[in-house]
Amino acid sequence: MALSVSVGLSDELDPVEAFGLAAAEAARGLDGDCDLALVFAGAPHLGHAKWIVSEVHDRLAPRALIGCGAGGVLGAGREIEEGPGAVVWALSAPGATIATHHFEAEQDAEGVTLRGLPAAGGLGEALLVLADPYTFSAEALLARLNDTRPGMPVLGGLASAAAAGSASLFRDGDVLHRGAVACSLAGVPFVPCVSQGATPVGPEMTITGAHANVIEELASRP
Repeated sequence: MALSVSVGLSDELDPVEAFGLAAAEAARGLDGDCDLALVFAGAPHLGHAKWIVSEVHDRLAPRALIGCGAGGVLGAGREIEEGPGAVVWALSAPGATIATHHFEAEQDAEGVTLRGLPAAGGLGEALLVLADPYTFSAEALLARLNDTRPGMPVLGGLASAAAAGSASLFRDGDVLHRGAVACSLAGVPFVPCVSQGATPVGPEMTITGAHANVIEELASRP
């Protein structure tokens, strides 16, 4: 069976309904069992994080799952910049080796100590990382991996939404309060692609003509 990827998105207000719909949509588009699910939840849903994870497992039965809170979500050709966004991304990769991890970082007099990292050989061929920026040093992790596994693709991002008294990180069936969650992959074709920010160049201009998402005309601002 060939590798396949599918995604589901919902903007329903009820968190269980939202993730049920998103996971069901992802399941319909998947050609095979779900080996990995990535879950992204808008801030209004995070107070029900445990229910979210449970609903995705009920609908998709993923072999591995990681996720986090997100200030905005996108998928299936749509973007929800704020509010109750729910996205479930699913991967079917027969024969692939996939494992999830929970990393923690502790600051001491000698610097940052990382906990939870497997031996270099247990990190697969690529690593997806979702980190809480308040309790985890992504820079320390990247420095360590650059020493132990130079050249290995490491992609991911920072959790950008949280709710008082709730967590913003998901790993398999757990809801976590700190650190980073990660997924190591081997046996999966992997082409890293990063959406990079850029410094503005040139004068500010006004869009005076457009069709859909295509800018057709610009005018210099007075």
